[in-house]
Amino acid sequence: MRILKIKVPSKTILDFGLPNYFDVVEYIEVLQIFEYDSNNFFAMNKIIFKKGKIEEIDKLLRELFFAKSYQILEKKSNEILCIMKQRNNSGFWPTFLSKSFALIPPIVFDRDSIVFGVISKDENLLNTVLDQMKIFKSMELLSVVNVDEKIANSMNMMPNLTNRQKEIMFFATRNGYFKIPKKIATKRIAEHFQVSPSAILNHIQKAEKKTMEYFFG
Repeated sequence: MRILKIKVPSKTILDFGLPNYFDVVEYIEVLQIFEYDSNNFFAMNKIIFKKGKIEEIDKLLRELFFAKSYQILEKKSNEILCIMKQRNNSGFWPTFLSKSFALIPPIVFDRDSIVFGVISKDENLLNTVLDQMKIFKSMELLSVVNVDEKIANSMNMMPNLTNRQKEIMFFATRNGYFKIPKKIATKRIAEHFQVSPSAILNHIQKAEKKTMEYFFG
């Protein structure tokens, strides 16, 4: 059994005739998939909205995400955790309906890229997936993992970062912390999260270590 981790540009969603989510959201993560067929995409999602947009949440989920129904499990500041059933007969998701492979979470969307995993027993998975996903422009294959079938269902497709580490790394990356030269200082990130600069450095160093070990360890 093989798992491929793939990255495509976020602007890909526009090629499918979908609206630009990132006019109103900062980050989307599909945490768990409950139902996935030609009619429905039913999943648990974490969505971080841009400031002031969360007040329009019902309209946005129904019109922007094509939600047939949804239940908000948790809401704080500009972030929600929700279970949502989306129409799946057009747009982005039907591309992943295949007898050769299955889409597996987590699936991470930000303003620059979409990162997702696919799994299959097919030994020729790599060629099959690359052939079926030619529709994507600038697709990048991040990794190919051979995994025992018994543990495949429990495998995490992203580095095992804490929620705090994800928040800090997301903010730091979006604001140019990892660019050369840096576009934002550690002190500014610390002010945003209302903690000390040393605490921010500690979170970033731990997150970097986990990420490097995950991809290259």
